[in-house]
Amino acid sequence: RKKYTSEEQMHQLIQKSIGQTMRIKTMADQLFEHFFVYATEWENAKMELTDADRLFEQVLEEYAYALESKGMKVDIEFCPVNSQIYVNVELLQRALDNLYSNILKYADSAGTIQIAYRKERKHILLIISNEICSGYEKKESTGIGLNTCRKIISHFGGSFWTEEEEDRFIVTMELPLV
Repeated sequence: RKKYTSEEQMHQLIQKSIGQTMRIKTMADQLFEHFFVYATEWENAKMELTDADRLFEQVLEEYAYALESKGMKVDIEFCPVNSQIYVNVELLQRALDNLYSNILKYADSAGTIQIAYRKERKHILLIISNEICSGYEKKESTGIGLNTCRKIISHFGGSFWTEEEEDRFIVTMELPLV
């Protein structure tokens, strides 16, 4: 409604609105994840046979591009598995979105995000690691996002675990191949 006195004030109001919007989005995401972790209705989600390489290559390239556009360095080691996986693509995307969100929140933007994708025995192994931002405190995280990832991957018959080594946070996701 043009209730500002200068262009600078307009930009400040826009930035304030964006900040408020992002806080609301974060709270909504946390609420969604909380109910997702403790609800069971999603477990009936339709599973489908999907080409693993095509799915992961597309998704990982999108995340790499998004991270690089935010000034982060990303190294991807993509070793095709030439196989299929049985998943609900939307749920898998939700798990990967959580990991992407965590990288934005907790990774040192000056460090390198490493993404490795390969076949190991009869599984796909996806490993994402990043340097932890020096200002990060464990109490900032509720852990709901990682619990959501763990529950989704477990639902697909896979395994999900995290570890910290010195200043690096490492996420490993293992999914069975069909």
